[in-house]
Amino acid sequence: MTIETESIAIATTIEQLLTFFKAPSNLELILPEGRFQDFRSNEESCNFKIQGGIEISLKLNQLQENFIEFKSGPNSPIEFTLLIHLKVIPGAIQGNLVFSAETNSFITMLIKNPLQSLFKDMGNNLKRVMEAGI
Repeated sequence: MTIETESIAIATTIEQLLTFFKAPSNLELILPEGRFQDFRSNEESCNFKIQGGIEISLKLNQLQENFIEFKSGPNSPIEFTLLIHLKVIPGAIQGNLVFSAETNSFITMLIKNPLQSLFKDMGNNLKRVMEAGI
């Protein structure tokens, strides 16, 4: 299963964006309010539960000027890669997210729409947080 979000432009610099994602604790700031609980983080990863009690574990794998890559951590129920593509455009950074996981058709049917909604909300929240200078 692959989920790819639409590109959004954020009025920020690549340095500010990389600094934000370097600290996995910052992901709590962009998760949709009321749709997660029990957020925990350290220097390399974060864990939280989404609605339904499913534990998600994200581990920062690579941080480059044109992409940021997270991998599933040991507590995630499926193995996945979360890749954030970045492109510098005049006055902003343009980016989108690509989620990839090997899932069967039943699991795909259960999680695809909720994940699409989650990622869209995270993108909108990232734009709000970065442009507010938080």
